[in-house]
Amino acid sequence: MTTPPERREVKTMSIIIQDWNGKRKYEKMLAAGWTVDHIVPRALSRASTYVFSRPKKGKR
Repeated sequence: MTTPPERREVKTMSIIIQDWNGKRKYEKMLAAGWTVDHIVPRALSRASTYVFSRPKKGKR
């Protein structure tokens, strides 16, 4: 028997990491237990798209 894959919460945010507010949002997400899955850089705007995930809480 195989075990089912772990259920995860996923959150996508557009953050300007060079900006003070953007850096604060990023640090708050990491402090809350989220990990960065991947980053999609934007060429024309300063904001990059960050995809965060963490294990889902509660019943399975």
